[in-house]
Amino acid sequence: MLGSAYAKVLNSGLNKDDQLTSTELSTNNPNQCRQLLVGGAQTWFPYAFLDQQGKQVGIGYEVTELVFRDLNIDIKYREPIPWRRLTEELSVGKLDLLVANYWTEQRAQRWLMTNEFASEALNIFTLKNQQFDFTQLSDLVNKRGVVTRGLALGAELEAYRSKLELRDVSGHKQGFTMLNRKRADYLILAKYSALPYLRQKQNHNIVALSQPLSQYSVRMSFSKQSRCRHLFDDFNQVLTRRVADGSVERIVNKYLTEAKIVSSSD
Repeated sequence: MLGSAYAKVLNSGLNKDDQLTSTELSTNNPNQCRQLLVGGAQTWFPYAFLDQQGKQVGIGYEVTELVFRDLNIDIKYREPIPWRRLTEELSVGKLDLLVANYWTEQRAQRWLMTNEFASEALNIFTLKNQQFDFTQLSDLVNKRGVVTRGLALGAELEAYRSKLELRDVSGHKQGFTMLNRKRADYLILAKYSALPYLRQKQNHNIVALSQPLSQYSVRMSFSKQSRCRHLFDDFNQVLTRRVADGSVERIVNKYLTEAKIVSSSD
């Protein structure tokens, strides 16, 4: 799936000697960059996640490889680490590029964020027999909600959060479990992230409300501290071209089709 000759991928993880920083991977000439260290989330389907063999896969990785292949630049995957550590490494320049992240104003100030290459809805999920009308955030007041820790909720929801009974959980699975056990009235999760769980038998009684909370813009981000940051403009131009020519859409549809998610009604 990620077999480009231009991408030196260590899908099985890096040993201690191979755990290089972006500075070590870059040439000693500060005006050049021979290879970038890139990384992504571990559980963010379909953009960046680990498959059953522990390999780093997803739309973000494939699109990143596609663009750097066009630019004839090598990349190397950083071994999987928790999301918070990954974003910290990007901020200080230990990581050159994050293969996928949602746009937020705070992130746009910290990182060099590309143009949008995908988008998806942030949805509210409930049990079928516990659906409620939702048109505005006040409709969530006095209801118990759960959300995966670290999920970007957007400025409006973050500002309103103090008025809500919204609990952080460690992962998507825990959120669905709490919903099934009626320990929560609703779950906040991105559309595509939820789909693999909705296909599981124990979650067949869970549905998304018709009105989404918001729409996410999915980007890639360069570190402002990276010695490879001069590649940002060229990268962004090629990415935009690949979105326009349908290459990115084909990658997205491949992941959704392989997961048997795309249907004739989509």
